[in-house]
Amino acid sequence: MQDARNVVSRQNQRLQFTEEARSGATLFECRGSFSLVSHDCLDKLVQKMRRVESRRVVLDMRQVLHMDSTGMGTLATAFKDLRAAGKDLVLVPSQEVRSSLAAVSLDRVFSMKENVESALGPD
Repeated sequence: MQDARNVVSRQNQRLQFTEEARSGATLFECRGSFSLVSHDCLDKLVQKMRRVESRRVVLDMRQVLHMDSTGMGTLATAFKDLRAAGKDLVLVPSQEVRSSLAAVSLDRVFSMKENVESALGPD
């Protein structure tokens, strides 16, 4: 029973993020849930990502413990919008995020790195 409560708790944890300019890129550190419960914050995140000046946008998602279809749709929208603007989106996913994306073959779409340092550097 404890495990079921932990899963629900992770799913209901609202998204929080910070923004930082680093190494010529913009780094967004995210924690919480990329899900419907955080849709308002996900919208703000995408708006901020669209406005950055840097060509590379890095999403550090190592502290994202849950992602549902709303979160995946938000990532797909951000990817499309940033690509149209000539920018690159690079993810540093948690295991949960990596598994969620792989389940629907989106892991083939996104550029993913193991750590922030490699995500900030050249490909």
